[in-house]
Amino acid sequence: MVRYNGSATWVALVGVLVVIAAVVVLPACYEPGTDEQLLRVRQWEDHRLAEIDSLNLLLVHGGSAVRVEAARALGRIGDVQGRPMLERALQDQRPEVRAEVAFALGILGDPSASGPLIRQLPDETDPRALGEMALALGRLQPTTAGTAQVVSTLLERNHPYVREQALESLALLADSTSIDAMLEATHDDQSSVVWRAAYAMEKLPSETDRSVPRLRELTRHPDSLVKRYAVRSLGRLEASEALDTVTQTLVKADSDWQLRVMAADALGRLGNENAIDPLVTAAQDSVFHVRAAALQALGRIGDEKATGSIRLHTADPVVDVRMAAYDALASCTEPAALVSNLRTGLTDPSLLVVGTVLARLGDSDDPAAVPTLVRAAQDRGHESIRHRAVEGLANCQEQAPRPLLRNLLEDDNWIVATVAAQALGQLNDTDSAEALLSVLNRPTAHGDLRLEVVSTLGILKVPAAVVPLQKILEGNGDVRLRLAARTALLNLLPEADASALADEDEIRARLTKVERSPEQPAIVTASNALQLVLDTSRGRIYIDLLGREAPQTVESFARLAEAGFFRDVTFHRVVPNFVIQGGDPTGTGWGDPGYTIRSEWTRERYDRGVVGVAHSGKDTGGCQLFITHAPQPHLNARYTIFGKVAHGMDVVDAIQMGDTFSAEVRWANP
Repeated sequence: MVRYNGSATWVALVGVLVVIAAVVVLPACYEPGTDEQLLRVRQWEDHRLAEIDSLNLLLVHGGSAVRVEAARALGRIGDVQGRPMLERALQDQRPEVRAEVAFALGILGDPSASGPLIRQLPDETDPRALGEMALALGRLQPTTAGTAQVVSTLLERNHPYVREQALESLALLADSTSIDAMLEATHDDQSSVVWRAAYAMEKLPSETDRSVPRLRELTRHPDSLVKRYAVRSLGRLEASEALDTVTQTLVKADSDWQLRVMAADALGRLGNENAIDPLVTAAQDSVFHVRAAALQALGRIGDEKATGSIRLHTADPVVDVRMAAYDALASCTEPAALVSNLRTGLTDPSLLVVGTVLARLGDSDDPAAVPTLVRAAQDRGHESIRHRAVEGLANCQEQAPRPLLRNLLEDDNWIVATVAAQALGQLNDTDSAEALLSVLNRPTAHGDLRLEVVSTLGILKVPAAVVPLQKILEGNGDVRLRLAARTALLNLLPEADASALADEDEIRARLTKVERSPEQPAIVTASNALQLVLDTSRGRIYIDLLGREAPQTVESFARLAEAGFFRDVTFHRVVPNFVIQGGDPTGTGWGDPGYTIRSEWTRERYDRGVVGVAHSGKDTGGCQLFITHAPQPHLNARYTIFGKVAHGMDVVDAIQMGDTFSAEVRWANP
């Protein structure tokens, strides 16, 4: 395994010059030092420092494996200066390189690349490359007319992969002119194409007159995924005329709990009181995911007539269901009666349930809610739910104790402080300006806290914040922080001054070197970690790791597991037919390992059983992983994929919120 010694800076610099020199003077057919070249690419990518000239040379003269990695690095780094070379590389002789180049152009995000991609389509013969070109056009969201029509023509290609990618692209483009092509695709002989067509139609609400009748027919399709996404789209399109169809799907899906979840969710989105009875029945389903989804749907409808039935489920043996029940109860209950309806939840044995109740207590008109929330917000014995009490206080509006929330900005629990900053913005508390500004002057303040404070200063329109916000905008810090500073300044400055600010594209394009935390494992060209085994309270989940596609992510998770970081950590999030998520040592969904890892987006797709990294923006992942219950196209190239479940999907399906796991790693060369 090749490793990088971060302290040997002069060695690294000399190595870069040697590699570049070798590439320049040697013939193109020669492939010098592939491992060394790959290591340089990994280093540049990890630093997010655009070594454009060097990567361009490798993209032209490197071996095929190096050209693939150089293209991917240019996309991941995100410097639009790399676009011209990537466009030229669309002519590469190797199809795997062309596919990676198209993927890189898509994640690079410069819409001007759409022209070269469209011009390449007629000449492209490789289905993988053609599929990536189609999907890149969707990701680029070009403003030029006719892109959707060009992508639609690819639905006539013979290879199903091309048709699948074209439909995912059309879903991103959301152009109503593609409705004919989508409808035609629902008659495809490949179910993988049909369900994507059903999924894509939910993005065209203006075409419901044409899509809804066909979607209703697809709920009777023999393939389960097709039925699920047809029902999902009927719900997302709020197709009230399909109420009977969705209800029948819910009733008849005896052997498919995932379809029942989708149907329950769709009924909630239709918002019709006639959906209450079937949802009340579904809330008694033998599968806890369905019970939780049905209760969430009842909460979305928000009809007080359902409260009696919902209340029964606050004693359900499954945490997920009790949480959904209390949340739904709060949505269906008049504010004056809220405290009495939620009070029993404060003594629930699960802190996850208690946290849900605390967050919703603030919706009450009852003055008794405030002292309860204040006590919980200050309760040092329950650090993992204090922030939920602060959320509740934010919802108390005029009764909210603003001085307490200002004091909480100094709390040593940065999660509590961050939620307090958000609450002060919600409450429009202009008296908190000084306390908020003091956070920006605190060098040790957590990044997420600083981000929330910047946003709140903009919401409150604090004049004294202009200068510090301008310094942040013009600095070299976190791009998320700079973008937040720009948004805040737009609220604060006169129109003439605001118009002179750098736009979002300029800010994203101004890349700076990312300093690597010494706590992270050394950079590798490919991780030797083969498998991650999650020993859960429901059984074992075996995850095959993608050590070449996402080497730094795999290495980080593997080394954390090896060090015992994942010992009795919880699954803090379970969304029916979506994901299970865990790995946060705080159990809140806010925690990290003390450093962040770079996003390593790849062409891998989020199918059932795929393992990804949770984050709050590009390059902000850490220790939280999630596993998908079902395909999730909208997550592709947005969250790093670093593994796939090899065995134990039955365990994944059985995981409940609050379940724990420990992890061990298996190496290729122990």
